[in-house]
Amino acid sequence: KFKFCWLSKYAPWLAYSKKLKGALCIYCVLFPPTNVHGVLGSFIVRPFTRYKDMHEFAKSQTSSQWHKSAATAAKCFDEDLPVDVQLISAHKSEIEANKKIFS
Repeated sequence: KFKFCWLSKYAPWLAYSKKLKGALCIYCVLFPPTNVHGVLGSFIVRPFTRYKDMHEFAKSQTSSQWHKSAATAAKCFDEDLPVDVQLISAHKSEIEANKKIFS
């Protein structure tokens, strides 16, 4: 069963849908990835329901590149920054991610 204490543990990105009967990443649902390397699945295009593996999949979700990108987009949307500042910020984030890949 879904444990509602997980909503606090994985705040602010985790949400539960009564209608879909599963957990979703609010960031990835509202700001879906545009460049996808891999298959989008649980938390994004369908609700996560494998609750016995919740911690493992939540950790994987938060470390995924598309989640990081969606979280950045949500933060920029929330802060209501000008578009040029948002683009520069996203570009810098992408450069840092690429540096980590090559190092």
